[in-house]
Amino acid sequence: MLDSLAGDGVSDVLLHWLHAKDELGYGPSLYIPDTVVYKFGQPIHWYFTSSASKRIKRKNKQNLVNVRIEEAFNKQSAGCDIVAYYISEAPEGSASSTSIEYFGRKELHDFLYNRWKERNGLLQRF
Repeated sequence: MLDSLAGDGVSDVLLHWLHAKDELGYGPSLYIPDTVVYKFGQPIHWYFTSSASKRIKRKNKQNLVNVRIEEAFNKQSAGCDIVAYYISEAPEGSASSTSIEYFGRKELHDFLYNRWKERNGLLQRF
């Protein structure tokens, strides 16, 4: 069963529903940056907007490897040193707190290859 959309911060469920198609096979037409969903320390989904159809697509599982993620996120720059950011939630008592970390190329490499992702989150291209 999918989690609800309630709360602030990280919502991989929203990405799932945006990717879903209606009975005619169409989904919403909107732009999202490359977004990798992390659960239990591992990338489980990679969503992106197709340049041809302008629809949200999900990459195949074989693309969910660090080398492909790093290559895609470093391909184009937004005109600054930041290439990606990681949004995650940490429980704080009965609530949770959302944190955002920004990465340059070096920090992204370190995040992908050397750091355990202890909290579930979303890595997005900047």
